[in-house]
Amino acid sequence: MLGEKEARKVCQQALSQCDGLAAEVLIIAEDVALTHFVNCAIFESVVEQKVSLVLQIFRGKRRGTATTHRLDSEALTQVVARARMDADTNPEDPDYPELPEPSHYAAVQAFDAETADYPARKRGEMAGEACSLAGPFESLNNDGR
Repeated sequence: MLGEKEARKVCQQALSQCDGLAAEVLIIAEDVALTHFVNCAIFESVVEQKVSLVLQIFRGKRRGTATTHRLDSEALTQVVARARMDADTNPEDPDYPELPEPSHYAAVQAFDAETADYPARKRGEMAGEACSLAGPFESLNNDGR
């Protein structure tokens, strides 16, 4: 998972290429785990790390937005260029209220290591328990028969 220090570094790299234009960077990083069951058994278990960077650049009352799923220097240069081009071609927004001034927010510890490290087998056992609580049911396969 992308840590805070690395996320801040990536944000600063993107913002530094905006040449003083008002800009906003959002990074969404997540670990996603999926366990797929077929006939009451684990069919597949997948863990995937996802990251997205969304950049908005403001030129006067024009806003340009671009997104990337890569965080290397070349990708950041490209996302800045695309956001600038988008801002140049978008019409002005007469209702644009300007970006708020920088603020400081209290740090929140939202990461739960036990949840993040929970193994697929345990997820499967818990899903099985939940299904058994539903009571007897007619077994269906994925095409409804």
